[in-house]
Amino acid sequence: MRLRTLVAIALPATVCAAALASAPPRPRLAATVRVGQGPCDATVAYGGVWIPVDGPGALVRIDPRRGRVTRTVRVGRTACSVAAGFEALWVTRYRPSQLVRVDRRTGALQRLELGKVPFDVVLTNSVWTTWFDDGGLTRVDPSTLRLLKRLAIGGSPAGLALCWGRLWVGGGRRDTWLTSVDPVTNRFERVDVGVEAPSWPTCVGDALWSPTAHGVVRIDPRSRTVVASIALAGTPARVAAAPDGTIWITDKEQNRIVRVDPATNTVVDELAAGPGAFAVVRAAGSMWVTSYAGNDVRRYTPG
Repeated sequence: MRLRTLVAIALPATVCAAALASAPPRPRLAATVRVGQGPCDATVAYGGVWIPVDGPGALVRIDPRRGRVTRTVRVGRTACSVAAGFEALWVTRYRPSQLVRVDRRTGALQRLELGKVPFDVVLTNSVWTTWFDDGGLTRVDPSTLRLLKRLAIGGSPAGLALCWGRLWVGGGRRDTWLTSVDPVTNRFERVDVGVEAPSWPTCVGDALWSPTAHGVVRIDPRSRTVVASIALAGTPARVAAAPDGTIWITDKEQNRIVRVDPATNTVVDELAAGPGAFAVVRAAGSMWVTSYAGNDVRRYTPG
């Protein structure tokens, strides 16, 4: 794959920020919401921020305007990934390998035994899950919870994103590619990114961003070209776009958030986050970050 721009960040983020002519104001930590041990993924749907919490096995709803928990649904321990659609929340449990449908109104549960360890979940006209240890991508009928298809895409399939009419599957461990899937025909192709573990692709504007083992890559999904590769220390986990236009990258090893200017593909600064900073989403004008090694979700508001 042709690499158009390589941006290697070796200096501290604060030094890089000083080099920018007009760095956006630093956000402030506005609230810390306790949800239980091991808040994992996050999604914004039905007027709330929904968090699967690993330890107690709960799906928690946070009111993004009031900053407090307004609903808790018990789904079973090891709840980690979540997606919303078809009038329900869909939660994966990595043990005992389940996909759980949670009715958005009643909280009623339906369960599908997957047989393999699910990693992530996303919705198109079907419900899709990745099997990290088995190189698989599964397609489930949302009405019947029947397994429709299993695609053997190989490698260690990780995070999922839906953009521009295609599914994008991250790769873990030593994978150096994303997998692009047509959700209508089930045809797929690999898109090499040249670095290990592009695990959690995220669609931002006209680009696809993914953390890797050593930083983050930005990809043009139409040309399948890497536009920028930004080296970061620690263990980058997830990516999201903030209201001020910056790209936020969580670092679960160094308990921080790194902010990147997408206009220049350079680091703006970094913010302190909770232990094991993991998922990050935008809701009600704020950014919400889960503390997977802790017990809270943190809300950051514009500076």
